[in-house]
Amino acid sequence: LFPEVPVEKLPEYTLEEESNPDGTEKIEEKASSSKKLKGVEITVRRKR
Repeated sequence: LFPEVPVEKLPEYTLEEESNPDGTEKIEEKASSSKKLKGVEITVRRKR
């Protein structure tokens, strides 16, 4: 999608994670399904 956009610029993941403590799994699924988003997988693994 937007490989040059940093993870901080993606409110989707942040909002989902903040509103749902269990949303980490959903974010992980999104990250694995859309590997075009650079840094998403790294961020998810880092927060675990």
